[in-house]
Amino acid sequence: MSWEDIDNKLKKARDKLFVSCEEDYELSYVKKVLKEHYGSTVTDGQINDAITHCCNTIKAPRKREDFSKCIHRQLG
Repeated sequence: MSWEDIDNKLKKARDKLFVSCEEDYELSYVKKVLKEHYGSTVTDGQINDAITHCCNTIKAPRKREDFSKCIHRQLG
């Protein structure tokens, strides 16, 4: 295993505890999970607004738990 492989594994282990609002793939996944969780009770616009609010409110590095609480407060 190369040093790059080890470094990537370490980053993945640390990064799973945080949300990056700069990563489109990550925000797409968050949106998908929220749509599944809330179903038709919230619109795509409400989900986008909640994500934008929480990305702007919680400063990086954003702990996944804090980000999740913020999202659920917004959509609650």
